[in-house]
Amino acid sequence: MAIIYVESNTTGFGHRLLEVSCLYDNVVFFISDPARYAFLDQLPAAVNVVLCDTRSVDALREACAQIDAIRYVVSTSDAFIDIAARLSGELGLPTNSAAAIALCRDKLRLQDVLRDSGVAYPNTATIRSADAVARLSFPVIVKPRQGTGSIGVRLVERAQDFPRQFDDDLICQRFIPGTEFSVESFSDTDGHQILGVTRKFVTKPPHFLELAHVFPADLDTAIRSRIVDTVRRALDAVGYSFGPAHTEVKVHDGAVSIIEINARLAGGMIPTLMERSFGWSMAELYVRSYLAGRSQFVVPTPALYSAVAFVVPEVGRRYVGIDFPRDCVDAGLFRSEGVNAGKFDFSDRAGYVISVGRSAMSALRQSLSLRMRSAVLYDDRRDPPPDAQTIHEIVYRKTGPSFGALTDTLLVIEKAHLTMLREQGMLSAAQFDALKQAVLALEADPGLLRDHVSGRGDYFDYENYVIDRCGRETGGMIQAARSRNDINSTHLSLTLREALSRVSSRTVDLAAVLARRANETTDVLLPIYSQYQTAMPGSAGHYLVAQGQILLDTLGALSALHDSLSVSPLGACAGAGTTFATDTHSTAVLLGFASGPSNSLRAISDKNHAQRGVYLLTELSGNLNRIASDLQLWTMRELALVALPDAMYGGSSNMPQKRNPYLLEWLRLGHERNAARLTMAVSSLSHLPTGNSYQASRTAIETLVESTGQIVDMLTVLTYAIDGARFDADAARRALEAGCGCATLAAELLVQQHEASFRDAHSLVGRALAVAVTTNATTATTAITVATEATPTEATARALLASMNGELAAGHVFERLSGGGGPSADNTRAAWKALDTQLRDARRHHLARAARAAALARELDRRFRRTL
Repeated sequence: MAIIYVESNTTGFGHRLLEVSCLYDNVVFFISDPARYAFLDQLPAAVNVVLCDTRSVDALREACAQIDAIRYVVSTSDAFIDIAARLSGELGLPTNSAAAIALCRDKLRLQDVLRDSGVAYPNTATIRSADAVARLSFPVIVKPRQGTGSIGVRLVERAQDFPRQFDDDLICQRFIPGTEFSVESFSDTDGHQILGVTRKFVTKPPHFLELAHVFPADLDTAIRSRIVDTVRRALDAVGYSFGPAHTEVKVHDGAVSIIEINARLAGGMIPTLMERSFGWSMAELYVRSYLAGRSQFVVPTPALYSAVAFVVPEVGRRYVGIDFPRDCVDAGLFRSEGVNAGKFDFSDRAGYVISVGRSAMSALRQSLSLRMRSAVLYDDRRDPPPDAQTIHEIVYRKTGPSFGALTDTLLVIEKAHLTMLREQGMLSAAQFDALKQAVLALEADPGLLRDHVSGRGDYFDYENYVIDRCGRETGGMIQAARSRNDINSTHLSLTLREALSRVSSRTVDLAAVLARRANETTDVLLPIYSQYQTAMPGSAGHYLVAQGQILLDTLGALSALHDSLSVSPLGACAGAGTTFATDTHSTAVLLGFASGPSNSLRAISDKNHAQRGVYLLTELSGNLNRIASDLQLWTMRELALVALPDAMYGGSSNMPQKRNPYLLEWLRLGHERNAARLTMAVSSLSHLPTGNSYQASRTAIETLVESTGQIVDMLTVLTYAIDGARFDADAARRALEAGCGCATLAAELLVQQHEASFRDAHSLVGRALAVAVTTNATTATTAITVATEATPTEATARALLASMNGELAAGHVFERLSGGGGPSADNTRAAWKALDTQLRDARRHHLARAARAAALARELDRRFRRTL
């Protein structure tokens, strides 16, 4: 016994329906193109996915003939509903008639049938000539004769704008103004059961992209009855007999007109809205209705109103996801990445947010607010890749890091602090306004501080500026309920966030280059080394994937550190709190933290997060150092396994033949410097007494900022090196031959052929290689010819050595290494795919954090400016 699905929609409900169906029986899912379904690898094992020509009734009929006791056949994809109905009819299963489905899809024929039954429907015609266009009364709607999802639908207001496509595939309808609704129903022998009415919100003409829905529609009884009656009469007119229907209508001045009838459940997340309002499982009731051959829906009084708003990216911009607000009831993606082609149909929508409320308006407003706060993650940054000039400017730069000064974060801290003081009544409106203007003026012109130098650092320069501008009574209030201690601790946390963001961006860039080059070099031979000695055959792709995975693992730890920065120190003052009635939660939220300090002493003493950051940055630079060390060995003339782009090399002032890849040494030196900074941080921060410390504050911020600047530069230089690296497979082959890199392969084959245990095989191959050495042979192949006496097993070992070296000469001996994640091409491609997924996730995470930071800065500025 089995439930059959012929194709599916791709935006959520089809996936859920397949999963739920597994609770009731075996499921067969006929598809023609697996690439359409991102959820295939998430389906339960009970779903049998079968590739088939799903547009061929004959092919489907033949496939169904192999299945015993089919319980029902359906499709949730518009293009396959009629085929599924034909199969169901032939099998005697519950279904709508194929004729009714065809009539619903044909908007021109639908007009005649509905009019004959007295159901209002817009005047519809095909336009076959320019003369016919001239006779039209504009405005009109132009749409495909058979279509759905707002595809190809637009308003035309002038004859000259009418498309010059004169055939039967395009129809023209009189434009009907009014409010849009859809009606969900399920038909069986008892009639057409109305499940609910949805209010729809669309873009302004000329297009009609659906942007939001509310369920149930907030209608008076008379209008709802009129809508329901019109829909029932329309379904009767087309001969609708079984299954769900999604009927779209317009209401204008109390008159109801049918716009279209779809022989399926609604899309646009309407089933989910119904579940939220009714407490149903729509998928489960759908399955049970088909199994029973009659509706199993029981429509209760809705407990809540629910609304969905769709997130539509900007046209033409590449996006890789959406960062949804954390207070969403439900949110999701229709596609994880892409470019909005601007078709003004359902394909423009990238995701959705859902809210609930006790009224239709409250649910709608909340969904629109959630949509506004959802950030589309655009990945169309077009920074030029690092070139020779870029890396030389980095290497020879004399200036220090470009961030980390207190002035970088002081005004951000100030906006949050002053806003809180005003809201707590500690500043008068006049005082706050004067201080606000001082902050905004300094933000616009940081040079104003130059006239207020205190000789005691940036903070006192700022305080002098404010007092000189606002007077001592007002300006002297800025330090109320805080200290330089909690300012410095807050500055450290904000700087750590900025540091991790900068490193994240460059790490993702390098990982992307590693992934791309790995994909290009999957089949390029490269030795695997052990303790500086040739060990086994591998590939450049295998090596680069490994480095990418290692890099992103460390980035994951850095990201986790960023996400763990949840407590703001601001308000802890000098370590003992304050007698003022402050609201540290408010300042924390304004600065992007979850809470204020719960312990004032910890808030100003704890530098572990900065030390942890320096450690992870040193771990990251260690990853880069290892790659640089590999490349430095591989660029030796004796090996010449890899050639780097020219700018990585320098010449000798004395020896004309030398090309020194000195920037690899610069990279290694960078790691040594970071290791030294980590040592200083651990030493300095671990032995100081608890409490505020100038030494601790300065050590924490300096080691963090300097390590960040170093690692960002290292990432940029190594990105340039990897991007232009050229691996030499011939040199790799020579190195493997000279190093007997196939010896382990020969030993394993000897075991697999049941000639010896592994330890004996290891010894046999070792002796064969020793013969080659003692006879001054240079490769394992020579061992065969120089040995005159050998046991049969020894002869087999030597033959296998020769065979492996023959495969090495052919270039793909690493294909044998398929176990344990070895470098076979299939393994490397699978690992590359995992790396690519990890990279996409890392990029989304980075972009989401950047989007949240930008939104946070805007909200802080808005709140500060609007506070009175």
